[in-house]
Amino acid sequence: MSCMPLSFLKPDEQLVLEGPSSVTVVNGPTVAWYAPIVNSARKRKALQLEEQQYAKIKDTLTGRDRRRPDAPLHGRIRRPYGHG
Repeated sequence: MSCMPLSFLKPDEQLVLEGPSSVTVVNGPTVAWYAPIVNSARKRKALQLEEQQYAKIKDTLTGRDRRRPDAPLHGRIRRPYGHG
């Protein structure tokens, strides 16, 4: 848990905020402010895809696979818990 309520995100980073009743993902590049008393926060890297690459995503609820050729960063389509 970070004590600094301000996070500077690079274009290939995400901030995962876990609160008492929700999980929120903030995509970079941006500056994100949060309340460290209420939320725990962690940064993670996103996977950068080249123009000819695609991401194969499995929905953990339905079990369906799908491809995302239009996603420039794989992390941008990840779910908060990393299922994606």
